[in-house]
Amino acid sequence: MRRGGSTVQFHKDQQELFFQVLSQMARKNNKSVDRIQRLLLVKRNNAFVRQFWQTLEGLFPGHPYTSITRCQECGTFELCEPFPD
Repeated sequence: MRRGGSTVQFHKDQQELFFQVLSQMARKNNKSVDRIQRLLLVKRNNAFVRQFWQTLEGLFPGHPYTSITRCQECGTFELCEPFPD
């Protein structure tokens, strides 16, 4: 990954989108964003994983993302697209 402005901005945009989804889920489930994040990423609660992708689809219909990871260089959350065949 290069450290250019466009790469950093891309990560920032994805992280903002990630937390926008978590915030909406937190309101809907009457839980904190930290609790939602733990249920999603640490506990891998199936209901919350499913709700994450449904919420993302509602906010960003037709999005290309299929997984969540964390950038090893900057620590932001990334929404990942599938590898091309």
